[in-house]
Amino acid sequence: MSKKERLNPLQIYRMLPRTNCKLCGCMTCYAFAYALLRQEKKPADCPTLLEEEFRPTLEFLEGALGKGERIEGTDFIIDKEKCHGCGICDIICRKASAVIFSPAIGKVFKRKELPPPVFQMVDGTVAVVNWSSCRRASGDTLCRVCVDKCPFDVLDLVK
Repeated sequence: MSKKERLNPLQIYRMLPRTNCKLCGCMTCYAFAYALLRQEKKPADCPTLLEEEFRPTLEFLEGALGKGERIEGTDFIIDKEKCHGCGICDIICRKASAVIFSPAIGKVFKRKELPPPVFQMVDGTVAVVNWSSCRRASGDTLCRVCVDKCPFDVLDLVK
């Protein structure tokens, strides 16, 4: 599923059984939809989706939401099965962190000293090695260049 076709919570909610049974650990099916997007829950955590009647929905959600794993303490979800180890996320992140935009005066400044890299390729796949260097960690929640430029849709951000 391309980045422009991502599901939103309401779309997911409409696919769910909508029984609000709480068997998944969430108070409502709508809360479960949000938990799915944040990778806090998996579609199979809903017992009703495991029933034969909902098998197509379960398979669709598993495919659409990917098999990414949320990296503890960060905003990142990484699907290591899709990663080819190209390092584009690392390169683009380093370029983005080399400049600072000042909205007050509308100018871009080059940093004198670069922060340590956020990403590193480990055993052929991307790993977050320095979350504190990420612009998102310092409050720039709009930065998502690594996610947008990844050609293999490996990275995502917690919704």
